Amino acid sequence: MAVFGEYAEIYDVLYEDKDYANESRKIDAFIREYTNNKKVLNLGCGTGRHDRELAKYGYKIHGIDFSSDMIQYAKKNIGTSELSYEVADIRNYITNEKYPVILSLFHVISYQKTNEDLLNTFRCVSENLEKNNGIFIFDAWYGTGVLRDLPSIRVKKAKTKNYKVTRIANPVMHITENLVDVNYEIIIESKNCTKHINECHVMRYLFTPEIKMLLDTCGLKLVKCIDCNTFELPGLDTWTAYFIVKHK
Repeated sequence: MAVFGEYAEIYDVLYEDKDYANESRKIDAFIREYTNNKKVLNLGCGTGRHDRELAKYGYKIHGIDFSSDMIQYAKKNIGTSELSYEVADIRNYITNEKYPVILSLFHVISYQKTNEDLLNTFRCVSENLEKNNGIFIFDAWYGTGVLRDLPSIRVKKAKTKNYKVTRIANPVMHITENLVDVNYEIIIESKNCTKHINECHVMRYLFTPEIKMLLDTCGLKLVKCIDCNTFELPGLDTWTAYFIVKHK
């Protein structure tokens, strides 16, 4: 089953309420703690919403995504020469350029469901990141919060002037593998027809010690891990966390 295939066409509609502007402001602040360089590689850029916000701060961003549909929508809405996109897999993407800043936002790392996926991704980060002052920032589902507040069936609705969308998320836990199958049923209703989309998004929740070990294997080190909402150290209620990484 394809992930972010047909789903891509209504992705931005469903996340119209997501505060990309505020999140990008926080990411800009994180970056400025470590470097003034504004050349960025974004791994799993989706439709480019974070990129368009960060471009307002002067960033020049190259985004990659495994979904050709998502890249199509990103290119359609570029709006500035400072953004560029291509279809690529973050697990094997190596470029001749070195980037002072690499990002991977909105839980893209949690889509890397095996240790091999994560190691391959982190190896690519290590190869593409500037050695001295390069900074890698990503967010992911955090294990303590996921296990304390288990994923449940959720319904989200959105609408435009032409159609309305209902998304039903039905999660299935795989406790021994630290994975959650998020089964999406998406119903798009317009005046003339109703369309159904079904996708299964497999998400991995992570813990700090395993992240440290996997990064270390790839020549990287964890500099900071904080709760995405409180900006404090992760606690029992931390559902998502930011990880800030450099070369060892």
